[in-house]
This record gives sequence, structure tokens and C-alpha cells, in this order.
Amino acid sequence: MLKKGELTIRYIIILALAVMVLVVVVIVFRNQIGVFIEKIQGIMGSIFSGLEGTGYE
Repeated sequence: MLKKGELTIRYIIILALAVMVLVVVVIVFRNQIGVFIEKIQGIMGSIFSGLEGTGYE
């Protein structure tokens, strides 16, 4: 029987796996956000270069 505050090896392994999955998810989303920002900057750059000389600069 488990005493209060006692952790089994099963819970420690599950916690370690959950942390590893969380780290992988953060890395993937961080890279995807960087690609998204680069695309937005490219679109904004082309929009503003198309507006040059139109009075909407």
C-alpha cells in the first residue's frame, strides 16, 4: 500500500514521457511560428512595395 506522498516508478516514467512530448511539441510549434512570421513579413513587404507612389504609403 502506498503511503501519502510516495511515488511509484510508473508515475515517474509517465511524468518523464509527458515532459519529453511537451518539449517536442514546443520545438515543432516554435519552428512553425517562425516560418509563419517570415511569410507574413514577405507578404507585407510586397504589399508596401506595391503601394509606393500611390499616396497610401
